[in-house]
Amino acid sequence: MHPLFVPALHICMASENNNYTLPIKQLPVGSHDFKYTLNREFFADLEQDEISDGIVNVVVNVAKSQRNITMNIAATGKVVVTCDRCLAPLTLDMEADDFFNVIFGEEYAEEGDNVVVVPEQDGEFDVSWLIYETILLSLPFNHTHEEGECNPEMEETLKRYTPNGEDEQESESDPRWDALKNMHK
Repeated sequence: MHPLFVPALHICMASENNNYTLPIKQLPVGSHDFKYTLNREFFADLEQDEISDGIVNVVVNVAKSQRNITMNIAATGKVVVTCDRCLAPLTLDMEADDFFNVIFGEEYAEEGDNVVVVPEQDGEFDVSWLIYETILLSLPFNHTHEEGECNPEMEETLKRYTPNGEDEQESESDPRWDALKNMHK
């Protein structure tokens, strides 16, 4: 276990068995909060390889009216990913907030960026993957330690196999693009 984290229990007002399935259809009109604390177990259960650990507090707010249903996912905490440079664990602070419109249809689907179709006959929706995607999309594209904080052994290996200590992409210049580079000057 990563030294920054201590095991945490899932806190779920949705059910007592740590279930992420929300009874969307059965909810009365109004605003409903479902609170979770995510840890290593949550990320492992999703069978993904981007986030290996973390402590993330999540609130899923479902607002149901006579005409529509909206769902807001707010998450804050720390996650552990793999550094793109040295492959060592990297802890990142994260904060995310996203919303979705929920509609009923024949089968589950994600239509567009923020529209989720829930099968009307089921009337339930498992929010675990949407929570994960919301967290993942809040992280920076490049996961790297600050300069000098990478695994020193791996940095030495990278220096040995990278020409002149530079990235290969930067060291080799394509002559077709050299004229464009001069336009900046």
